[in-house]
Amino acid sequence: MTIVVEPGQAGCFYQNLSDSEVIKIEYNVIDSTLGDLYVNFHLADPEGEMIVADFMRSENEHEYSVVHEGTYRFCFDNTVTNYNSKTVDFEILIRNKGQKQHDHDNEEMQLEDGEDAYSMRLQDIYESLSRIERNIIVAQQCQMYQAARGTRDKHIMEEMRYRVSSWSKSLIILMMLIGIIQVTIVKNLFKDRKVMQSSGERDRNVTQE
Repeated sequence: MTIVVEPGQAGCFYQNLSDSEVIKIEYNVIDSTLGDLYVNFHLADPEGEMIVADFMRSENEHEYSVVHEGTYRFCFDNTVTNYNSKTVDFEILIRNKGQKQHDHDNEEMQLEDGEDAYSMRLQDIYESLSRIERNIIVAQQCQMYQAARGTRDKHIMEEMRYRVSSWSKSLIILMMLIGIIQVTIVKNLFKDRKVMQSSGERDRNVTQE
């Protein structure tokens, strides 16, 4: 999910969690209006107690095993600036604490019933599927991370190109203005010199007469 956090504000989200769950939050600041890619982040429990707090980070991930059931709040805080909005890409993963243990207990019960070969086959299949699932999740996360970094790098490149172009145009205009001023000054100097020579010749003619 991607959100834009305006300057001087915080974007907060709420998630209901039970004490049998584990929550994992990953975030990455992928864009900003002025180039500084960082925000503050915090996760609070239903009582309002701070669990996790990051200050001026561009990316991070946190995993928390829920202790108290209720509504948890997590916020992306952009109050560190009053003029620069930030674009944040984040992902929330929630899993059950006892899911793997429960599946393992079921397999142990099957072994106790004497169906050793069948249970071992199920266990192998389960482990293979679990490994494939983990690899897919890791691959997706890597792709999202690379895409986010690519977007951020592209923005930085565009920002730098805009600044260089602006400075170049400003310098060209300044040089043109200086050239015009210099030409005007030189012309005025020659004009004043001609006026002074003409005045001197008239004065000499009057004196001779």
